[in-house]
Amino acid sequence: MEKPSSDQPRQTQPKASSGIESLIRIPEIKRQDLGLKVLYENQDVDEIEVDIVAVHGIMADPNTTWTHKKTNTNWLSDPSMLPESLKGHKARIMSFGYDSRWFGKDSTRQSLYNLAEDFLYQLNQTREACTQRPMVLIAHCFGGLIVQSAYNKSCMQPGDFPGVWQSMRGMVFLGTPHSGVNEGSSMSRQGEIYAAIAASKMEIQDNVLQSIMRDNDILESTRAEFTRKVSTSKPPPKIFCFFELRPTNLGAIVGAQLPKEFLVGESSATLSGHERQGLAVDHFYINKFEDKFDNHYRNVAYQLLRMVKEAIMHSQDAINASGSVSPPPSDGRIAVLPGLIGKRQNFAPRQNILARLEERLSKRGMAALCGDSGSGKTHVAVEYADLYLHQVGNNCQVFWVNAASPDEFEASFKRIGAKLRVSPLGLSHDGYLSAVKEHLKHEEQWLMVLDGLNDDESLHFTNSNPGQEPKPLLSFLPKPSDNHRLLITTTQRTLALRQMNSKDKNVLSVGDLTRDDASRLLLGRVASSSTNGKRIGEIISIVGDSAGALELVRLCGIVTQTAFSSQLLDLLRKHCKGSEDGESPKPAWSLLWNSLKAKNSELAYWFHIIGLLDLQMIPSIFFSNNERKTLLEELTKLGLVEHSDGRSFYRVPAFFRQCLESTITEKHRMDAEAALMQSVNTKFIDDERSVLLPVALAALKLKAGRPDAKRGQDILREKVESYRKQRQSSLSPDIGYLPDDPRRLSTSYGWDQLRRSTLEGSFNQRSGLPNSHQRSISEDSSGWPSWQRLQRRLMDPEWEKKRETLRKDSIAAAQILSHGRPPNGSEDATSIYRRVIDGYSAEPEEYLKLASLQYNLAIAQGSEGMVDDAATTFRQALQTILSGDDPRTRNIQATKLYYRIYTDLASMYVSDGRFAEAEETFMHFLPSQAKDLGQDSQQTLKTRHEFARLLQERGQSEVGGQELERILKANERVLGSNHRDTLTVRCSFATHLAKIGKRDEAIKMLLSVQREQEKALGSSHRETAATRQLLNELHQSQPVVA
Repeated sequence: MEKPSSDQPRQTQPKASSGIESLIRIPEIKRQDLGLKVLYENQDVDEIEVDIVAVHGIMADPNTTWTHKKTNTNWLSDPSMLPESLKGHKARIMSFGYDSRWFGKDSTRQSLYNLAEDFLYQLNQTREACTQRPMVLIAHCFGGLIVQSAYNKSCMQPGDFPGVWQSMRGMVFLGTPHSGVNEGSSMSRQGEIYAAIAASKMEIQDNVLQSIMRDNDILESTRAEFTRKVSTSKPPPKIFCFFELRPTNLGAIVGAQLPKEFLVGESSATLSGHERQGLAVDHFYINKFEDKFDNHYRNVAYQLLRMVKEAIMHSQDAINASGSVSPPPSDGRIAVLPGLIGKRQNFAPRQNILARLEERLSKRGMAALCGDSGSGKTHVAVEYADLYLHQVGNNCQVFWVNAASPDEFEASFKRIGAKLRVSPLGLSHDGYLSAVKEHLKHEEQWLMVLDGLNDDESLHFTNSNPGQEPKPLLSFLPKPSDNHRLLITTTQRTLALRQMNSKDKNVLSVGDLTRDDASRLLLGRVASSSTNGKRIGEIISIVGDSAGALELVRLCGIVTQTAFSSQLLDLLRKHCKGSEDGESPKPAWSLLWNSLKAKNSELAYWFHIIGLLDLQMIPSIFFSNNERKTLLEELTKLGLVEHSDGRSFYRVPAFFRQCLESTITEKHRMDAEAALMQSVNTKFIDDERSVLLPVALAALKLKAGRPDAKRGQDILREKVESYRKQRQSSLSPDIGYLPDDPRRLSTSYGWDQLRRSTLEGSFNQRSGLPNSHQRSISEDSSGWPSWQRLQRRLMDPEWEKKRETLRKDSIAAAQILSHGRPPNGSEDATSIYRRVIDGYSAEPEEYLKLASLQYNLAIAQGSEGMVDDAATTFRQALQTILSGDDPRTRNIQATKLYYRIYTDLASMYVSDGRFAEAEETFMHFLPSQAKDLGQDSQQTLKTRHEFARLLQERGQSEVGGQELERILKANERVLGSNHRDTLTVRCSFATHLAKIGKRDEAIKMLLSVQREQEKALGSSHRETAATRQLLNELHQSQPVVA
């Protein structure tokens, strides 16, 4: 809200001859005043590190709203104020102007939604070449609501507003009515000011004004969505709220003397959980400061400086983190991307190579990218895949095949099959690959990328029968066509020509870069200053102009904290002294590697280890313990390791591996080999073997030097051979309860029978019960057969007391888990469960109770974010069941718990974004569960619901929606339309309908679900509240017309 003043230097509307119009001064706003205006920027635009953007309130003149009338000083642009306070931080300062006049001849009908959208488009236009540059926002009054709405919208539509919400690293709110203006304000429709304006017969367009009134639906939904999105963002933006400590003379708006009032009180001007401070000014002056000595200015400038420093400090991580994963398409496109690495932030157009690729692929259906290692072939393919998804639309898919080795090729095809829901049951190993091929033939539109196809002659099927001629894996590829496109990346031009049927036009070279291309890779834009242009030329003269070498230089700037500066160039010159290699990436690698070792030797050692693996993709499950995961994340932030969509795979670029091999000493290599063998042997067990097979085979290819490494290779070789024998002819056999499972046949059946008979007879003599009655007692709730309980009583009479104590502890832990936190001074749930588990661990007959406790411990660990620990505990629970459940007397209770544990393990992986691990888990047990419990049993339907959620999260909207519809119909048939499980599935299906554009149908369905949940569960139940939240989000997703 802006105070009108005769001292304003701008022209105002002519005064009316009489009446209130003569007392009201309305700012004149020209078109030239609107949009984003640069108030101050660094002389070298290529050096700018942060954008400051200010957004004003309503009834404000964009040119004077930040200017104090006493000193005529605009604190945003005056050289002695904000530019001086941010000196040394290379900031660009801008303001966003919009027409906020809500009454008068030129009043404009605006809405919060439209203004936020206009603000976003202005940011797109102004920041087109620097979408990842951090922003700090300053917002006065209604401007704060514009910022919040823009943040919400950019989160929901990241494809339309690239990098916006991720770049909003700080927000300073000045008198923003987050919860609306104070009740009874003279600004309300019932207030004196509004009445005076209405009486003047001036035109009123008050929907913007109404959106800041307390209890306004748009205001409340905007704030609720903003706080929710901020709280779930990683990392969240910094927020600071300033509020007014003096009442405001609102009567000045109409030239009247009215009692002063607090327009935006502290409770409304602040956000729960965020920092705040009061300023001894009124609402009109909370955004204006006299000079740099003004204490209010110093308070605001201090918070801005804090945010700027932190934003710049973290910007390199945000911009340069390996892969810079683009958010998944938000418009319903289906993207199947097993192993697809994320787009790099900076891309070189290379003489419009994407357009040339599109021309070849649209005409021929196939093309090849050919270039040396480090030329950037893979990243060109990633860029084209992203372009393809955006151009083709809803019914297209992208498939990524790692083609460097037969095992990686097969693993990629299996992942594609799993995503297309090709059932492996009853199929041989090659039969499954053939089935995937057939499914691909009938898919509507897709692009397949064969990455790293450098040796097509050795790419043969790995599981051929003895005496059978190995089948070429490329024979499993469908024939390219207009709708089925094939893109190959390779270092071998002869191979590319062979695969393209000698059509030279279909082979595109990815070679050296132009000076502008190099500038884009290093800076993200073409250098506009002669200084930077000269610097780029010198860098190329040292390291060459390949994409890999320039990426090394960029990473050097990050690790050495010299960015793209003269200091970085000096360091490169120092490392190339005495070298006779000419243009070579060695100086950049030497600088990077030495800096990394000095900064974190443990990090460098771990990179040594994974850099030994000649693999395109390493499954994330290999890095599942917390220590490894932390090191991996550090390497990812530095850019030495890249991750795939969903972080299910990680990749050390081949060019980096080659650089590492050229510098690693023999001793370090042997040490790393020994550590690698130990890691692979530790991980290559049980369910994880199918995922880690390529890793194990890559480790076996190494020429181990140390004796312990050689022994590790021998052990690993035996494990691989054993796994391949067990795999037999089925890709994914039913895992359930296999009768030949050696883990469940460890006890002699004959001895158990004899011991049971003897013990029952002994107890019968004591109790006087006949044998027939005793045999009718089968099992208690713990899964412990009665005769074993009798044995335990005879051997340890105190066990029952101990068991009762453990039972009470278990109940206490469950209560803590359900309430979310323990009482003050009490143990947490995980500690109690561990103690109870210790009590039962020495009782093998209590296997089902022990498995249940382990399951509960895993749930507790997962709720605390300890995902890797929880996964380990889930698997321990599964192992407990397998070791205790005899297939001859199969326990249905154990069977159900077994599948429940697997379901929650897979669901946890989905929630944590580890989609590949979730998928592997589902494929491991879901066919068995459907067979053992029934496809439409209540428990299997819950599992299928979680699997459908995975499909939705992976972008397979159509397939996931079809499965949800089948699950919903089955639930209604089996459980009834009002059953709690049915209502949950109906919510998921409604969400799917909303995503595919059927918003009204989704709202109708959710309203019916909410009514039934309120009847059955109550309005405050968490499931009812979740449905209500979904409804609010759907209502908010469309513009609200006043």
